[in-house]
Amino acid sequence: MPRKSLVLNGFLGGINKDGDLTDLESEDRQGRNQLSVCSDALCNQPGKIRISKPSAEAGSTDLTDGDVGGDGANTSVEDFLVHGTNYYREKGVYKLGSDIEWSEKTENLIRRPLQIGLGQDDTSTSYIQAGTIGLDAFGQGTGGDYTYLFLGKDATGGGANALLGDVDEHINPQDMVRWVYSNSATSTLTGSHYTSMDKCSLMGEFNLTVGQTVAFWDKGEAEASLGDQAGGDSTNREMGWDSQADVGIPVAGAYSGSSSSTSIATTDYIRFGAANASVDNNRDFGALFRVGSADIDGTTTRPPGIYGNDFIATDKDIFVEFELNTETDEAEDSYLGTWYDKFEKICFVMDNDDHDQIVQYSGSLSATDTKVWEITRDQLVNYGCANEGGARFKIPWGSAIHTGTNFETSSVKQIYFMLVGPTSGGWGAPDLASNKSVWVAKLYELSFGVADTVGWANSNTLFSQTKIYTSSTTDNKVESLPQPYSSALTLVSDTTLNIKVYQPTDTTYEGNIYYQTADDNGSGTGSLFLLAEVSKSKGVRSILSESYTRWDTLDVATCVWDSNASNPPNDTNLVTHPSRTDIKSGMKITGDITNAGGIAFYVDTVVNDTSFTLNTPTNNASSGAGSTTLTLSGTVILNYSDPPVSSTYQLNAGYPSQTETINAQWDHACTMGRQVYIGSVIKTGDDITMEAVALNVNTEASMYPMIDTIGYTNTSDADAVVFKVKINDLDTTNNDKWQFQKEIGASTITAYTGGGTTITADEYVSFTEGLKIKFPVGEGYTVNDEWTITLTREIDLVLKSAIGKRYGFPNTNYIDLELPGTGITAMAGVGDRLFVFSSGQLNVVNVAQDYEFLEGTFAGHGVADKKKVVAVNEGVAFVNGTGVYYFDGNKMESLSDDLMMTFNNDNNGWEDATNIGYLPKEKLICVWYDSGGGSTADAIISYSLATKAWVSNSLTNVGPDTAIGFYNNTAYWVLDAGTLHKLAIIDTTGDTVLIETGKISCGDLSRYKKFKKAFITINNGAEFAVKYKIDSGGWSDAVTLDDGITEIALNQKGKTIQFKIETDTSPDSGNAPTEISDLTLVYRDLRIN
Repeated sequence: MPRKSLVLNGFLGGINKDGDLTDLESEDRQGRNQLSVCSDALCNQPGKIRISKPSAEAGSTDLTDGDVGGDGANTSVEDFLVHGTNYYREKGVYKLGSDIEWSEKTENLIRRPLQIGLGQDDTSTSYIQAGTIGLDAFGQGTGGDYTYLFLGKDATGGGANALLGDVDEHINPQDMVRWVYSNSATSTLTGSHYTSMDKCSLMGEFNLTVGQTVAFWDKGEAEASLGDQAGGDSTNREMGWDSQADVGIPVAGAYSGSSSSTSIATTDYIRFGAANASVDNNRDFGALFRVGSADIDGTTTRPPGIYGNDFIATDKDIFVEFELNTETDEAEDSYLGTWYDKFEKICFVMDNDDHDQIVQYSGSLSATDTKVWEITRDQLVNYGCANEGGARFKIPWGSAIHTGTNFETSSVKQIYFMLVGPTSGGWGAPDLASNKSVWVAKLYELSFGVADTVGWANSNTLFSQTKIYTSSTTDNKVESLPQPYSSALTLVSDTTLNIKVYQPTDTTYEGNIYYQTADDNGSGTGSLFLLAEVSKSKGVRSILSESYTRWDTLDVATCVWDSNASNPPNDTNLVTHPSRTDIKSGMKITGDITNAGGIAFYVDTVVNDTSFTLNTPTNNASSGAGSTTLTLSGTVILNYSDPPVSSTYQLNAGYPSQTETINAQWDHACTMGRQVYIGSVIKTGDDITMEAVALNVNTEASMYPMIDTIGYTNTSDADAVVFKVKINDLDTTNNDKWQFQKEIGASTITAYTGGGTTITADEYVSFTEGLKIKFPVGEGYTVNDEWTITLTREIDLVLKSAIGKRYGFPNTNYIDLELPGTGITAMAGVGDRLFVFSSGQLNVVNVAQDYEFLEGTFAGHGVADKKKVVAVNEGVAFVNGTGVYYFDGNKMESLSDDLMMTFNNDNNGWEDATNIGYLPKEKLICVWYDSGGGSTADAIISYSLATKAWVSNSLTNVGPDTAIGFYNNTAYWVLDAGTLHKLAIIDTTGDTVLIETGKISCGDLSRYKKFKKAFITINNGAEFAVKYKIDSGGWSDAVTLDDGITEIALNQKGKTIQFKIETDTSPDSGNAPTEISDLTLVYRDLRIN
């Protein structure tokens, strides 16, 4: 038969470990022939085998450790990232824009501002200070929205003079206001008119029948100043000014029968008094205001009332400021017996009737010309009326319990304010001497405002502040959780909110101030709305403004003070100056003024236009009268006529205000678009209340210690670590003392340590592993009071940041997965899919929508660690004990199933893989493995995405200590605790090259052939030799190759032939790269056996 030739021009089919040697492709005219071995050579280019291999080279000196000023690279972690010319080896490192963040980065400790009180007038309670923004909030009325039927001087909105019908002076006041009591127990006032009914008394008179009195009260006058005055029937009525434990007198003249103009200007409040002067003291009593024209004496005359002929009450809410006496201690002068227990409610009545004072105010209401409201004792208590000073509240117009069919809102003649008690048995007021009474209630204000008044009127408001943390690299801002100010602001009639903001002392401090509507219990409802942005350097920007208001700064000349308090009139705490009205409390003071402790000076109280006090004494005197100038700075006042609702905390920060923690430690991280995901986390935070373990009954919840875990440093212990704190000593001289204990699982429990640390009240102190603790109070605890907190690494949990925020992982934004094995071991992002690996499973989470959903779960696709995952083009590749996988953004495929399932079978197969990388220039996925079986990589097996084949087995390598990062399209990693390496194609220089073909059958495995000769084309061939094997025989002697074409005489008979090319000495690195371009076999077919 004639001679034939077979040209093997390229081995793009790569390495085939799974097929029989006779099944390897050897006759592909497109050059996709296969090899059984390709060690330290590379067959990924058409028509040639390069004597090169993927391996490590020294990394670029352009790259430096990016943790400038920090602790340098973390040599114990596998994470690695390159950005710009910086590299980062830090746990859970990720990049968002130009910001590089990682777990436990010291700059990322996002704490709330310090909690302080809220000032509620134009005098600061907090001043300018570090770590927080001082704030006063107070209301301002519009002046024309309210009608004051009565306003005492002691009312919240009271002024220099009391008001009755909006003025302080009336003609015949005894015909405008009287006090009344009920007809026995009928909840009805009976009588024809003022002068004929014995149940209608002058203000200030004491009624012996029922032991009650009501008076306009001036607390500033001594009882003796009233003198021995009489009034009314000496048998049945006596003056009720002689009070029990209530300094003051009825306002002179306001109860008399004078027909002249009489003032009530000195009235502080209307006082309701009672005494057990009679068994018939079960009567309801109250005040009667004749607001329109109504009968007073049984004649046809209807004299005008407080508001003329009619009071117009259409759609007007009622505002009441009221205080109840609740004293039950019989030893106290203000003891009122069982009166408070018997008190049931207030009834408020508007009456159209103009011819008598007969009215129903409670019980079965049937009158057609009245409108009635009632407020129960429990409601009054909830409003705060049982507290010292009472409280102001609103009775909504629409809350009436009765409206008569003929009632007209535009023609109110009389208004009744009644205190209602039991129907029988008496009130049980204390038994006092004649014309003495104990106060039971005080009415400070009774006014009317248009229902649903706009603005801030009738509002309960909570305020809070946040701190802004700005990146030192970019302008990316992270906002802390809100820190509430410790009290609320209640505005009833004021429609405008004013806030005074105090400049923080921290050089770069920035923060926001928010408000939130509160319910009657003081609990916040709804969103936190932005009021203002605060900047130490810029000032304050109202949400209503586009620009900042600069901090007030005043140069106050000719200030005088003294360093010696014994030298009057000067004082160490008092500064005098020329008259000016722009100095405000809380302003910071700088200048030639000192004290012993180096404490910052602030304006404490503005005494008047020419002096103010200091927050701390001076130890130097002003340098001569008129010669010292002090600089005052640090406040901005803003006002809001309506609550702004254009921006919320959630919109600004990216997470809801109900979030409990935003700090965390994590093991893994991945950036998807403009959002960061972290996995296997310990959630950390500040102001976390510890849980009680064992407490004395007197240890209240408000005394529980709080923990700050943000700086927690323990990352090596078990998933859950328990810390316990207990009181171990009650120090009679200093504050109480405490100890702590640590528990790790059930096996490791440390004893309580130390002899006890003295409590520093309301201040965080460090105690172990980066944790801080704060006790609200310094004493009052009991020995062995004990609390606990558990810090848990949630190995299956993924938290996500707000979109566009470099840091901040709210506990409310999470993906909770059920992962087998050891929890999350690696994370990677591919398009809009988040790959979350565990040791035995891959979960693919779709993050394209507002809410993530689990797109797929792949069992057997887990990885042991993040070194076994690498980004490849628009996808990701990973290796585990079952093989190598690649997701290209659309589909998942196994790269090892067809040709490499039996790879490394002499050892542990793919179980010996330790790392995976990618060489973009060559489109090679490279897997490091231990060729001897184990976990110390010494070789790299490479897959070409271009040829879809395994194309090289690179020997003599060292596996990276980290995952792969990319710089200038080159794979980089860290080796040997800080040495940078990169993945490159290098020429093979060792005597390690081995290339073996399959068994070549020339197209017919059943036919014998006469193999005549072979030709191998190679440059630098002198360092290489070739061997061949016929069928299953042994290898021939080596034939040294020449540079160029080498002819190998064969003259052998057989069905198959196999070639092996190997180095017979180390290739000369000085020559051009060695390449084997083709192998030609000359043969003749023989008979078929």
